[in-house]
Amino acid sequence: MVEGPFGDVEFTYNTKRALDEVRHTVKPTIIGHHFLKVISPERVDKLEKDPQISDNKRVELGQRLKEDLIYRLLQTGQEVQFEHVKPNGTIIHLVPGKIISLFHESFEVKRSGFRGRSYYDGINVPKGPGDYAITEINEAAWILKHTYYSNDGRKKGEMYNINTPIEIYPSHVRYVDLEVDVVRRDNNDVYIIDLDKLKIAVEQGFIAENLGEIAKRKADDVYRHLRHNRQYLI
Repeated sequence: MVEGPFGDVEFTYNTKRALDEVRHTVKPTIIGHHFLKVISPERVDKLEKDPQISDNKRVELGQRLKEDLIYRLLQTGQEVQFEHVKPNGTIIHLVPGKIISLFHESFEVKRSGFRGRSYYDGINVPKGPGDYAITEINEAAWILKHTYYSNDGRKKGEMYNINTPIEIYPSHVRYVDLEVDVVRRDNNDVYIIDLDKLKIAVEQGFIAENLGEIAKRKADDVYRHLRHNRQYLI
């Protein structure tokens, strides 16, 4: 989040990547510069001292630094926080969870201890003691998938949150929620929900019109897969 004279601006994953390319036209810039600067500006500055960084080298250096600063530090059992940023800038901290499986640039988290309303939003089923969710996180994915279970392992439903590409940090993930979601309920019915919220966010200028169209296309794609009983790969 960057403060400006008229408000705050959220630099998302794709925005940071675009800024990397703009900066590289002026001075050597590794891929991931604006993202990695948030974590370790000193390490980024050290790598960019070389006045001649080829396109292949800037990719390699950025990837290597990201591995050092993030992925080599992640481990099973580690707690992960969720910064769920609303289009108006409000940050909602979702229930955190612990990593249960790790892949390259992606992992799964088990979350429990849900409070608040007596029903889960979207999937429209009641919460129960011992419920948990498995949340699938993939770097740069436009979708965050939550699968909810009862304490005996019965699936209660799935929620596919449409968001800006996910950023993974050493202790948390961050993205901007694009309001619209796709849900598959326990009876296997599939719905796109909250399109009205997306429309309002676009009308109010919190979400750019082209980004709103991307969100709708992503939701439609998930919906079509689920309607045909196909697994949607995040």
